[in-house]
Amino acid sequence: MNLSGRIAVVGAAGTEVGVVPSMSPTELCVDAALSALRDAGLDKSAIDGLVTCKAFAEPNLYHAEAIWQLRRQAGERQVEGANLGLVHAQGGIMSSHATAIFGREGTR
Repeated sequence: MNLSGRIAVVGAAGTEVGVVPSMSPTELCVDAALSALRDAGLDKSAIDGLVTCKAFAEPNLYHAEAIWQLRRQAGERQVEGANLGLVHAQGGIMSSHATAIFGREGTR
């Protein structure tokens, strides 16, 4: 089996669901991203790209874009040398923020 170009979720995190009076939407976004970085054991400087979206913007397509970038299949949108990508999605009102970090095999 050829393992080149395999992609994995290397870190993930989410925030509390519902109204969190002590945090703004931006703070929730940052909290989810930093928690995902901790989960992956990575520093923010290791991330090659960031994709972020709201619930009504087809978040699955943003995950797909990160994977296409890491597999070198993004065509003219390709970010050269991309090995780690962070995808953040907001689920809408009364929901949480979630972040996933995708990485190419062999990247750390």
